[in-house]
Amino acid sequence: MEVKGKFDAERFYKTLAAILSAKHGAKVTVEILGVQESKKVAFQNT
Repeated sequence: MEVKGKFDAERFYKTLAAILSAKHGAKVTVEILGVQESKKVAFQNT
């Protein structure tokens, strides 16, 4: 399976927390502290 587009990490972890909360009968929460932008670096063979 191939998925194209952006991956929403915050939504993923919040969904995972909800699943774990329901499974274990405890309240699991997620707090996103910051978003770090990644920089792509291209290497060129010369």
